[in-house]
Amino acid sequence: MRQNLEIFNQLIAKGKQTKNTAQKILLKDELFTFYDSLPEILPNEMLGHWKGGSWKVGTPLDGLLELGQWYGKIFHTINHVDAVVHKFRFFSVVGFLGTLLYFPWKIWTEQQKYRMPATKACLREIHYRGKTSSSMVYYYLPIIDHFRKIDQNTIMGIMDMKGKAKYEFFFYLQKIK
Repeated sequence: MRQNLEIFNQLIAKGKQTKNTAQKILLKDELFTFYDSLPEILPNEMLGHWKGGSWKVGTPLDGLLELGQWYGKIFHTINHVDAVVHKFRFFSVVGFLGTLLYFPWKIWTEQQKYRMPATKACLREIHYRGKTSSSMVYYYLPIIDHFRKIDQNTIMGIMDMKGKAKYEFFFYLQKIK
């Protein structure tokens, strides 16, 4: 697990330096290789609050969540997940793959949590890229996030979205409580 964390930190640093398309394609290949090497994670290991981050790999999904000040995910139970948590007080309208989708993002406030149905999900074990591991299935969107464990407090995910084009979104979650 320590080696996984070292590679993860190197990939974070590399992601911050990656600017051109050729570098992003190489980074995407490295992220797939790293993801495939990681062990599975069980749904009950994911319960809790997680802060998120992502890599830009040259797809239209790059920076999408960050535009809305994405904070992370909250796994309350296996069947109750707040899939997209933001730290702001306004609704977000996001242009996505040439089509406008209205994501009624979860609004996070200090004293009140306002939950919207499109960001609700559940955890299931799904076979993806050669392993059966935890995956998060959105209730109202054609999206599945597939997870692997870097260590006890760090997870890597790949968002898989049904649609005309195949785009992956590479992200990570770090447990905060």
